[in-house]
Amino acid sequence: MTDIDLWAPLGSAGSTVVEDLLRQGFHLGSTGRIPYLHRADVQIGDVPLRLAWWQRTLAAAILDGNDQHEIARGRVAVGTGPQHLLWDYDVMPLELGGAAIQVERTTRAPDRWALDVTGPDDRTWTWHPAGRVFANRTELTRTGDRHPVVTHQLRPVPAVPRSPAGPPTLTWRADATLAEVVMPVMWTLDRVHLGLLPKTQRVARFDVAGNLL
Repeated sequence: MTDIDLWAPLGSAGSTVVEDLLRQGFHLGSTGRIPYLHRADVQIGDVPLRLAWWQRTLAAAILDGNDQHEIARGRVAVGTGPQHLLWDYDVMPLELGGAAIQVERTTRAPDRWALDVTGPDDRTWTWHPAGRVFANRTELTRTGDRHPVVTHQLRPVPAVPRSPAGPPTLTWRADATLAEVVMPVMWTLDRVHLGLLPKTQRVARFDVAGNLL
């Protein structure tokens, strides 16, 4: 289990529920003094993953019996790009299998944002919330592709008609790699997508000038 190639195609499409074990209010508190917090267990094909905070750094590890083999880690940092004084947002660069994953927020439209993602061997992606008016999912799309390689369905948006029901569900294509599935799982669990939501949705959340709900 420890010799898995993180960048090899998984070989079959799939989906799984990703249930965050922490309440939203707990996430917003100071957790730096807590040495360990279990966030979620996720089954990606044949690979069981455990995600947990270690001193506020989110780590993903492959479960192998009673052992855990870490494959990725990242820590949220406050974004410092344009508009950050009015519209707070976070970024979360990752270390994935020893490779650096760099992220930078970019504008997709006047009221929508995304993360430009850069990985090893000139791999690049875009990760962004998606939906007609209110975002109900996140999508990771390879540069040059028209369709996402990984989609993460979020919880239903309150009071929004036709908002997809059901638990948060992760879906991937057959050619997706384990690395590509792990990245959006980690960003969504640490709620990096909140800083990328459409402006209308952020206003509805009173998510302005640091007032995150």
